Amino acid sequence: DGVGDACDVCAVDGTGGVCTPLGDELDTTLVDSGDDAEEKVQTGVVTLVSLDLDLTLSGGELVIAGMRFPGLAIPPGAIIHRAYLQLRADELDTGPASLILEAESSDDSPPLTSAPGDLSSRPRSAAWAGWSPPEWLQIGEEGPRQRSSDLSDVVQEIVDRPGWTSGSAFTILVSALDAASNRTAQSTDVAGPGAPSLHVEFTRPEPVVTIGAPADGSIWIEGTSMVFAGTAVDPQEGDVTENLVWTSDLDGPIGTGAGFALSTLSVGAHTITATAIDGDGNVGSGNVGVTVDPNTAPQVTITAPLNGSSSLVGAPLAFAGSASDAEDGDLGPTLSWSSNLVGPIGTGTDFTISTLPQGTHVVTAIALDAQGLEGSAAITTIRLPEPGSEGLLAGLLGLGALARHRRARWTSRANR
Repeated sequence: DGVGDACDVCAVDGTGGVCTPLGDELDTTLVDSGDDAEEKVQTGVVTLVSLDLDLTLSGGELVIAGMRFPGLAIPPGAIIHRAYLQLRADELDTGPASLILEAESSDDSPPLTSAPGDLSSRPRSAAWAGWSPPEWLQIGEEGPRQRSSDLSDVVQEIVDRPGWTSGSAFTILVSALDAASNRTAQSTDVAGPGAPSLHVEFTRPEPVVTIGAPADGSIWIEGTSMVFAGTAVDPQEGDVTENLVWTSDLDGPIGTGAGFALSTLSVGAHTITATAIDGDGNVGSGNVGVTVDPNTAPQVTITAPLNGSSSLVGAPLAFAGSASDAEDGDLGPTLSWSSNLVGPIGTGTDFTISTLPQGTHVVTAIALDAQGLEGSAAITTIRLPEPGSEGLLAGLLGLGALARHRRARWTSRANR
């Protein structure tokens, strides 16, 4: 029946359909005489001063009614949940009425003037609302019957304009769908309460958070240095990137601000969230998913010399090996070789050395991957004295002793 139409979009609190405000509430009532006006459709004549506001017949002529609400304290980017025009009946009006409510398409609506065609020449919003008010049966009534249909889409379109700022002026234009429509409301030129008012319920915009790195869905190897970067922009306050707080659903807090690097994320699938809070306490966030895979050690193989081989002191001894890593590929060129007796002896996949001294050498080849994880292999090789030297016999005796030691270990294992 048109009564309380604006309440259809309001939250219901479970007490029979009573409307619960959605976010901040703003009620703006017209005060200045020049903030409401009528324009005759046929002639374009505009009347700024009148004891009533005709919607939309005046003296039998069709009119456009305009109401300009200055200083509307709605921030840019606000989400409009509910909006309506509240009027007070100035006359008894019966019969059907079909009205169209539009807004002036302007970042900051200019004052209404008496210039011919002032209302009809103003650009209109793409969004509009139809209103079929019920009969107004009581002069001075100011209730659901005098409350327009929901205007949230109309207000939202204007607030979303790039030039809108908090405190801009907003103008509603009312016209008729048919020539028989009319309701007569109290104007600003009548002393006392009852002038047209605009009710808006909205939530303030939250910061917009953008995560530039790491990429959503990216996969990383454990220990890799991961770069985190993001921005936060608030429609009212501007850049609030410094307020960013970064968290992982697995590891908890991991950093703050515009960017940082981290190599200690645990293995697993992470949801990384960057959150910013503006000065009004509005929270904005963004998130990406990343996966950290476990790092495996390089595989190192020594192919020469053979384990347990022997050679004469002074003779060239060739070393060869390889190293591969599941994540980094071939690491052979990075191999480092060392002897337990003399320390470093060579690098790379192969080299030859003739300066290894007499003795039993445990030679180790080591490779490191990009994350510093080590893989290694070792062999034993014996350097014997040169023939005819006093140490040859001792060297041979050493070989015999080594052979006997190995046989004894084998016998001991076999008897267990």
